[in-house]
Amino acid sequence: MKFVHCFLALLFVSNAIAETSRKCATIQLLNQPKQAYFRQSSSSCSAESYYDSVSIRTTEHFALIYTKTGPHATTSTFLDSLEHSLENAYKRYTQTHKTLPPLGVKTSWHYQKNIPNNLYPVEVVELDLLRNIQNLIGENNCQYCMAITVPSFSNDGSSSIIIDNDFKHSSPQATTGIFSKDSNSCEYSIADFAIKNYTHNYSYAKKFGSGIRVTIYHELYHAIQLRYLDLLEYPTYWFEASASGIEEITAPDIDDYLTFSNQLASMQWESFSNVSNPYALAPYYLNLYQNFGPTFDTKIWEEYKKNPNATLEKNIASILQTKEINPDSLFHQFALQYFFSGNRTLFAPKEIQLQNDAALWETPKIHSEQISMPSNSQPYFSYRFSSHYPEFSGTKSYLLKNKNDSTYAILPIHSHNEYLKNYSKIQSADSVVLVLSRFLPTKLESEENIKQKLLVYPNPYKGGVPLCFTGLSNTSGVLEIRNRRGSLIISKKYDSNQFCFQESEIKQILTPGLYYYRDGRNGKLKKFIYQ
Repeated sequence: MKFVHCFLALLFVSNAIAETSRKCATIQLLNQPKQAYFRQSSSSCSAESYYDSVSIRTTEHFALIYTKTGPHATTSTFLDSLEHSLENAYKRYTQTHKTLPPLGVKTSWHYQKNIPNNLYPVEVVELDLLRNIQNLIGENNCQYCMAITVPSFSNDGSSSIIIDNDFKHSSPQATTGIFSKDSNSCEYSIADFAIKNYTHNYSYAKKFGSGIRVTIYHELYHAIQLRYLDLLEYPTYWFEASASGIEEITAPDIDDYLTFSNQLASMQWESFSNVSNPYALAPYYLNLYQNFGPTFDTKIWEEYKKNPNATLEKNIASILQTKEINPDSLFHQFALQYFFSGNRTLFAPKEIQLQNDAALWETPKIHSEQISMPSNSQPYFSYRFSSHYPEFSGTKSYLLKNKNDSTYAILPIHSHNEYLKNYSKIQSADSVVLVLSRFLPTKLESEENIKQKLLVYPNPYKGGVPLCFTGLSNTSGVLEIRNRRGSLIISKKYDSNQFCFQESEIKQILTPGLYYYRDGRNGKLKKFIYQ
């Protein structure tokens, strides 16, 4: 169970406390129909009914809007921590990450206050009682959210942040409170359920400084993203994925992203562009940060600004092209790195630069089933760990380990011939894993080219491993082996482009010497030696 900071719409909120899993309410807003944003509230008490005097604390770059009474009340200590985190995040992003500064709206959402001196507004609110919340993020309200970043809906890149006042929300068992104002009394559910950090098992209501810090770094990044892309018109999963990843960079001790990051382990052979939960892609953000530093994601958002319809992978490829870096190779590096998550960190070779939290991530599964799909249907921007060698139109590496080895060895495979040359090494290893990745669409060798590369391996054959023939026709046919005089020794039917004899079978049929093989009864004979 996890809670999430968000940008303007809640991606998911359950009615049951045990199933809640978000802090950020920004995504749900993006999914609401625009014409519904400003419908009149059906509540008998208006938003103004739950607060009286409202104050504004100004800092160098922000206007903190709050009240000290009623269900929205906050404390000076909370405001001090909020001010500190906001200014630190602002400095970090604009100076280190070289981003545009956030642009604030002129009037705040909840308290409806005019914002002085072009400052960025941050409202402290009991989110259960947020103004027009159903119109903003839907029928689920913002139960169990920590904050929300609200765009202006004017396509100018401006926004505001609304943060919960105590990181507590009302449970179904909550008692009823009454707030009186101007001779009117309004009921509300008292916030009694504290939002937790489930990675380290503490309450954000008690450790509100940590809650403020991780939330502000997340939400202010949303405000900055809006300077580059109108996410109401051009939604992208990278919006939440990058904001979730940057939490680990800016607040590494909190580790709030870990709950969702483990979902990446089950996303094998699934394109990142089809991700159902963008928070899961935080490890990929961390990989890019590790390789290129704090300005790389800024460049991604600059690419979005130039071409808002572009995909994430195309934006990344465009940036890497200027650096003369192959995007497929870089993505494959990520797949290799990600393999050594969880309990595999102990076996990572020296050339693998592990993330700080890699040991805390879920250990990805190695798939044993055979992959069989045409090249035009193979998903790109995806990865897979397999125990089989398929026809695959992406980047491949073998991870090899013997019983006495402390780490895996990485064996890149760039062509089928390279695979054949290393076949004996692959077959003799005690542990073999094939790492597959595909960043952008690539062409698979045609069937005709495969047919032209009829090969046997290993050649010469010395035993100890199977004897395999590859480049066979994909349709059913016959593999023939003949002796040096041309006499037929073996005739085997096959139904794939590879056929292997076990060593025991070879020993029963063949004796050391020179042999010939061919695909079909009319194909050209080729030589191999059995020693």
